[in-house]
Amino acid sequence: MLISTIRDEIITEIGGDTADTVLATKILQFINSALRRFPLWTRSRFMYTTKTGTLSSGSNSISLPSNTLTERVVYYISSGNQLRIERSASHEWFNDARNTGATGAPNYYEIIGQTMYFDRTADADYTIYLECQQEQDGVLAGDTLAADTTVAEIIKDGAKSYYYYYVEDIPSAKEFLTLFKNGMDELDAKYVAMELGTHVDDE
Repeated sequence: MLISTIRDEIITEIGGDTADTVLATKILQFINSALRRFPLWTRSRFMYTTKTGTLSSGSNSISLPSNTLTERVVYYISSGNQLRIERSASHEWFNDARNTGATGAPNYYEIIGQTMYFDRTADADYTIYLECQQEQDGVLAGDTLAADTTVAEIIKDGAKSYYYYYVEDIPSAKEFLTLFKNGMDELDAKYVAMELGTHVDDE
């Protein structure tokens, strides 16, 4: 679904005119504002991507790829095998395990700010793969939403909440904010069911 389609549906549903370019620009801004909330309040497959960075030989850190948020899996590939790099249990644990005098492939990492540190100095160049959430922002009217229509409806609720706060219709703003948050909760529950599955404990 095109972002422009979502924008025009919002304009129609709030009683506006899709030919009003000023309103269309404002609604696109509200769509982006709503999208920025997604990584804070929910998880969904459409928010994840795989980014890469190069850990150079003789180095033990890389800058995070741009727009990287919470990482899910970090790995490198050796002889065709995907080898996972584990996140450190804590900052203190990482400091104890870190040995910059040792060289080899990375086993553990920790992130401070926009830098990813590894437990040892690389003995060769490694391509580091990060399956991670990415920032949801900066969409344009001609962009295609890489998610299903249920996500489009959640975005619409969020954008409407921003719109009604903008026009100072606080009751409507709060109503759509509640719908927005409820949609986020449902989206997160769907993600958990798909990614983690369900199980029954034996008693």
